[in-house]
Amino acid sequence: MAWEFVNEIEGWSGYTRDEQSKQLVADWHRDMAAYLRGIDPYRHPITTSCWTTEGHPSLWNAPGIDIVQSHHYANTRVDMAERTAEICAHERATYPGRVHLFGEVGINSHFSKGTGDDEDPAGVHLHEQSWAALMSGCASVPINWWHESYFEPHNLYGVFRGIRKFTDQLDLDQDWKPIDGLRVGWVNKPAPVIARDLEIVPSHSAWTAVPADTRFVVEHDGTVANRGLLPQLLHGKGHSDLRIPFTFDLTMPADGQFIAHVERCSNNPRLLVDLDGQRVLDRPFPTADGLGKESVYREQWKLWETRYDEDVVITVPAGKHTLTLSNDGGDWMAITSFRLPGYLTDAERPFAAALGMSNGREAMVWVRNELRWWLPVARGDAIPTLAAMRVRVPDLKPGRYALEQWNTVNGEVEARSEVTLAADDPGFGVPSLVADVAIRLRPLGG
Repeated sequence: MAWEFVNEIEGWSGYTRDEQSKQLVADWHRDMAAYLRGIDPYRHPITTSCWTTEGHPSLWNAPGIDIVQSHHYANTRVDMAERTAEICAHERATYPGRVHLFGEVGINSHFSKGTGDDEDPAGVHLHEQSWAALMSGCASVPINWWHESYFEPHNLYGVFRGIRKFTDQLDLDQDWKPIDGLRVGWVNKPAPVIARDLEIVPSHSAWTAVPADTRFVVEHDGTVANRGLLPQLLHGKGHSDLRIPFTFDLTMPADGQFIAHVERCSNNPRLLVDLDGQRVLDRPFPTADGLGKESVYREQWKLWETRYDEDVVITVPAGKHTLTLSNDGGDWMAITSFRLPGYLTDAERPFAAALGMSNGREAMVWVRNELRWWLPVARGDAIPTLAAMRVRVPDLKPGRYALEQWNTVNGEVEARSEVTLAADDPGFGVPSLVADVAIRLRPLGG
């Protein structure tokens, strides 16, 4: 399909994170792309790859690079559809007009039976991240790395049948763009109100710098401003160029808790937590033989790495608050998730998410039950069916549209109808939702 110059450049001998090294790499790609373009009679697209999800701008903006490529392994039990949409949105905003795809992806970067990707024998995360990618402007379904150890034993090739048949009917050469402002609301709000935890999982590469003044504003509906910039490590003094505090702006619906899950720690980090400017926690995480759940000596760096696998709980009163986490110790600590128990309710909207694309005339929209993702399915949890809801599509002009409701698994149209999108109510109804549904909207009458 394409020429890929390098596999994961950051892992090559001599590469460093400084701007001079990054520019050298970008210049090499520019020169090589120009040469290859001149000798390839078939004009294959040209790309490269990084082991950090984001890579760096000087590389992806280098002349001759056609495809921005993400390699992403979550290395935690996370909703891969949500993660995929976040990464697509970040890459599209950072490199407008560039083609983007996932050249490698997986729940875990290491494979063993019964863990990571293998915990999802039905391939639910493959299904959901594929639809999330399509509806977020990605050029391909994300390409899972574990083809021989995961796909083959579980015979998961059929997972892609539905999305293939759906996209067969689309003219993807048109200028499709993600729809901003999709909203899902109740038709009739059910009772009683259901509450659930909000979990925020860091996704930004631990070894790529982010702005020093980044704040993460947690809205009452669970959206988090700058969420894609939340790093996977809270760095200490050992990497001053990557050391920033994590600051969360919270609006607590009631007295509650903010829970940070500390996993691995390197070279004695020290966690400091401030609530509204007042120190509420000063906790060292020492690293040495015999500490934590497990300790490993890293000969390469001459230091100990200790796994704690522990929740740190901060009590937060109702109302608006600012919570800041910083690391005053020797090196990094991996905080794999932040959890706010009971922060979300379905009082204002269903626990449903919508992503969509529009070319100005027609639209495709994917609506899914947020309570149903690969981990609850794999555990056999009882997942409630969501009651009737309404989805607003602001990008389309008012008028009459043909609506097709697609089964995302088998790729068949389950229902056809006509809807009228009004200027004050540009939406359509979804009677109920067990898992997910794809909607295609096309104008009637010219």
